[in-house]
Parts: sequence; C-alpha cells; structure tokens
Amino acid sequence: MVCARFKSMRHSEMAFNGQALGPRDGWANFLNAVEITFNVTDAKIASQYRNVRPYQWSGPEAIWIQTVSEDTKEYNWTVNKSGPGTGEDLPAPENTKYKPASGGSPGIVAYYDNPGLTVGLLSSLDSQGAVGIYAVQNFTGWVVGDPPRGAPAERLSEVLSWYSTVCILKIDGNWRRYPGQCTTRIGWLSISIRPFID
Repeated sequence: MVCARFKSMRHSEMAFNGQALGPRDGWANFLNAVEITFNVTDAKIASQYRNVRPYQWSGPEAIWIQTVSEDTKEYNWTVNKSGPGTGEDLPAPENTKYKPASGGSPGIVAYYDNPGLTVGLLSSLDSQGAVGIYAVQNFTGWVVGDPPRGAPAERLSEVLSWYSTVCILKIDGNWRRYPGQCTTRIGWLSISIRPFID
C-alpha cells in the first residue's frame, strides 16, 4: 500500500531537529548532513497503521585511499575496503519526524542522516600513510508502519535510492575537503570508480 511519496532531500540550512545541513566538518569528522522527507498522501494511514516511521538500508560502500609511492613519488588511488553495506541503518528516534495528514493537507515523514568520515576511521587511514581519502556510501530509504494486531511492518512508500560521497586531501599536514568530489544526490553511485583527482 503506497500512502507516502518522496518529497525532497535537503542539504542546506537547518533540519527539523535543529541540526545544520550540508558539510559538517570538525573534530576530525567530515560528514554530509541531509534531511529526507516523504509526503503522506493518504490520511487513512493514521487510522490503519501504528508507529509510522522512516526506514533506511545501507547499501554498497567503499573507502578509497591515495598514497605516494616511495620509489616513483607517484600518487595512486586504491580500494582500502568495500562491501555490501551494513544492512539495516535505522535513524535514531530524535532524528525522525512524523506529522499525519489532516484537513486535506498532506502529512510528512522525515529523517536526518549524516554519513561520511568519522574521527576513528580517519585516524586509522592517516596512520596507514594516506594523503587522500574518498568514501562513497549508497542508501535506500522508505516509510513503514505497523498494522494492527501485531502483524509485521509494511512498506508504505516508494523506495528512495540516494548516495553520499566525501573526499578529503592532506594539504600542508591538514585534512581538507575536496569540494568537487563531495556530494549527496538521488540515485546510486558505483563504488568501483575512483575519484577523478590526480
């Protein structure tokens, strides 16, 4: 039953939870903060389902690192790790919002996420001699609700595919974001394509 449809992905200004959207850099974190919203198009959803909420799945992802050859001094990109993703990736309750449809106006289901590079991962790759790091992460998100009488949760919206990329380079001993390879967009991105940086 499709009761909600994708409305928007925002990556600027402020999210509903008071968090800033877009690049979130600091304390050795390099993150892309987004707000994803579905319109609730059927007012019956409130009476037919309980616990209406966003659901997210983490798909294929990869970490590429750039190193410098000691012999040739050439810069090379290689895959540090890749995989199918972690699977279920539920937004924290404080990062979700649900407003039922009423009075002819659509309701909303929204959630906030901030994928990217965290301090622990960055520190590990830095110690391996990386001078560039590129992270690509794919996700799918949709709306679910619990039917009455304890039945399993049902999908109530179309499935949205989206991805995040973060690329940072070590310049004069400091890690800096490379804007041309940092983004969040609708769709999925191949994890086998290295960043276009020499």
